[in-house]
Amino acid sequence: MELTRGPELNPAALPSGTKVGAWRVVSLRSRGTYGAVYRAVSAGAEESGHVALKLALHPRDLRFAREAELLLRVRHPCVPALLDQGVWRSPGRGLLAYLVMPWVEGAPLYAWATAHNPTSREVLRLIAQLAQALDATHQAGCLHRDVKGDNLLVGPEGQAFLLDFGSGTWSGAPRLTDDLLPPGTPEYRSPEALRFQARFRDTPGARYVAGAADDLYALGVTAHRVLTGQYPSPEVASRTLVKRSRATGQVGAALRVAPELVELIDRLLAETPEARGSAREVAEAAEAALKGAGPEADVPVRGSARGSAEAVEERERGGNAPTQERARIQEHAWKWLPWIAMAAMGLHLILKTRWEGVEARATQPEAAQDDSVVALGSTAVATPASSAKPSRREPIMLDLPREPFPGQRRPDANGRCYSKLQVAINGGCWLALDADTTACNGDGYVYKGKCYVPVFPPIRAPTSDPP
Repeated sequence: MELTRGPELNPAALPSGTKVGAWRVVSLRSRGTYGAVYRAVSAGAEESGHVALKLALHPRDLRFAREAELLLRVRHPCVPALLDQGVWRSPGRGLLAYLVMPWVEGAPLYAWATAHNPTSREVLRLIAQLAQALDATHQAGCLHRDVKGDNLLVGPEGQAFLLDFGSGTWSGAPRLTDDLLPPGTPEYRSPEALRFQARFRDTPGARYVAGAADDLYALGVTAHRVLTGQYPSPEVASRTLVKRSRATGQVGAALRVAPELVELIDRLLAETPEARGSAREVAEAAEAALKGAGPEADVPVRGSARGSAEAVEERERGGNAPTQERARIQEHAWKWLPWIAMAAMGLHLILKTRWEGVEARATQPEAAQDDSVVALGSTAVATPASSAKPSRREPIMLDLPREPFPGQRRPDANGRCYSKLQVAINGGCWLALDADTTACNGDGYVYKGKCYVPVFPPIRAPTSDPP
């Protein structure tokens, strides 16, 4: 274990040259709720090439030990191997776990689909590779539990990579959470998981046990979003996709999807786990579809490249699939979040504004949201897309996140925050604005009919510029 001396360092923004274990930071690649990924080199052997250094943002984060164990168990070309792991004593932040993996050049799946406008054959090939990686995972007695576009990378040669096993588990692994549903992202939950949640929501000690079919359903959701830019409706799964393609040969007005791909996605989004089959069977079905697909499988699914770019741009204006530009904007916004929050609190104390007359929105189910660390080589964590566009007169309200923001004040061991004016929610300290949700238009987050802003400690002057 290395003892690093010097000024306090923010693990989410380490300057170039920082030494972590036997590795030296080159640049920041991506950052999420629980970890940051850096391009790094071996200290003293820089000529050996770059690696991906994933560093925990919080002390004693057991997700990193869990991911290390999974990476040692799962062996597949689409799953980066574990090169090193350790604990770094960060100045002022305590002991932070880190993992080291091979550096993978590529783009997150959704960003790749937006820029590349793939054909049905290319999507089928990616599904085959990912299903093979999931088969290797399942054969090792493991589950990924957070298959989604942010955790999938596409290399320059079209190879798919399955990343970020921080939410995964294996047979007999100790529990890290006691929630009704295991770690994961709500939009990718299987029908059986959602049915369990609805049935046992108020049952103490109830716990849904995920299976291989949950990983496959999430792969189906991912493929659906690659094609359409939207999540499938939980009520109808891929039925709209299938019916439109069978009736017209197209999906909607702009998409051209080979029937073999439509049938495969329909299988992955089946209502029952048994209908999805195993990951090996899905991989074999994808390989068979590749061999049997006709010329229509080689047509870009969104028509011409220009038409695709224009369609994607229009969706972006409506708040759909994230792009690398949006990720860069989010990264800059993250740095200013503490100042924005304090400004909102100051306005609240000065104006004491009251708003009345609008019913509070119903809270969302208490499902664990994206309980993962940023993926190796991925962009910053992006906000789940919504298919509905708010009208110009409708206030834009954001639900309070299910995890604290990086650097946000947290309650003490007794669950109390630092002031009587603050309230502990979802592991963080929040200040309630003296207003109902109609005043929560860009100034805060909605929780149980009230508007809240996050509480941050005073910001110290930076000791160096971030890379």
